[in-house]
Amino acid sequence: MGSSSKKTITIFSPITLPFKSGAGINAFNLAKEFLKLHYKVRVISFRRESHSVFDNIEGIDIVRIPYSNNKIIRLFCYFIIVPLFTYYLFKSNLAIVFGPLQGYMSLFISGKVFRKKVVFRSTMYGQDDLYSLNNKYGFKLYKLRQKINGLMGGYISQSIAMTKSFSQEYKDSIPVFESAQGVDTKKFKPVTLSEKINLRKKLNININENIKIILSIGYVIERKGYREVFDSLSKFKDEDFLYIVIGKYKAAEFEYMYNENENMEKLHIYGKNLLKTKILFIGECDNVEDYFKISDLFILNSKKEGMPNVLLEAMASSLPVIATSLPGVDNYITKNNENALVMNENNSLYDCLEMFFRNRVELIKLGENARQFIQEKYDFKYVAKEMLQTFLN
Repeated sequence: MGSSSKKTITIFSPITLPFKSGAGINAFNLAKEFLKLHYKVRVISFRRESHSVFDNIEGIDIVRIPYSNNKIIRLFCYFIIVPLFTYYLFKSNLAIVFGPLQGYMSLFISGKVFRKKVVFRSTMYGQDDLYSLNNKYGFKLYKLRQKINGLMGGYISQSIAMTKSFSQEYKDSIPVFESAQGVDTKKFKPVTLSEKINLRKKLNININENIKIILSIGYVIERKGYREVFDSLSKFKDEDFLYIVIGKYKAAEFEYMYNENENMEKLHIYGKNLLKTKILFIGECDNVEDYFKISDLFILNSKKEGMPNVLLEAMASSLPVIATSLPGVDNYITKNNENALVMNENNSLYDCLEMFFRNRVELIKLGENARQFIQEKYDFKYVAKEMLQTFLN
């Protein structure tokens, strides 16, 4: 890879810190890796609530453009967004766009006009892969959207399924980098039993060391499949476990999950009433890596996901994983009975949990395999370098 001297990379993301959104965290983590490689890096995002317009977090310059959840006001925001997008693109050697954020197509057009490489990264198969994006408004607008989206200078695919969707639309005319997002394997790593016990005490998880901790992370919403997890765990009345849920169950008015508040609260109450002392809702936190380290099992029961950060982090932490079969993830990241237990029509959540309680030795081996798999293929430093080799050489 050529010298990074004076080269600037700008990442456009719909959300960034301090919010704990998956795409926003991915964008920021990628920016940190680019910074380590001595590139100038900035993140352009949208301003929500009272956060400052200009910020610097861990050496990353953040610019937050005014934005509103109100549809009418949001329309007028285009007159601010597009000029600012163009301005920061012009000052960049490479731009990476995380998902179809407002005004993203203007970046493809500006990139073509100013000969700047603009790379697009899909976040969820079936939602913003290129086949889905081009067909979003039906046949009448398909050709126009396909033409504009085809102006991008590169594509970041998170899975084979996304790559196939992209190739269906653009053949081999645009460079493609295929990889799940990276993981910091030094931050997300296994610990010894004594370290686990000490860390539980530090986190005020004051339970008998023989009690198994089961972990899930994500907004407490129906799409994440929590209700089924609550129901399945409630059937293991004779087992000693604590189910820890990390994730908001009440969103502020300016957050995009605000409209889900009523349903989130109902689900939160349902879990507490059903599992009583065997469940602990942590809410949002900044030290999720510590909770991976103290846990014995990770459950991802989502009905729809992109490439979940928490799944890769759990695997990097050498945790046994029970996961739903997700398009673009199953047989690409999670491989049933090799590095995870993947639920299917013959292998229910209850069946997987029963295996965890009855045959933990086998699941521990799956966790070890998962850690090795992530280290070999998805350590962040390797992913970032290979991405730049694809788009900056």
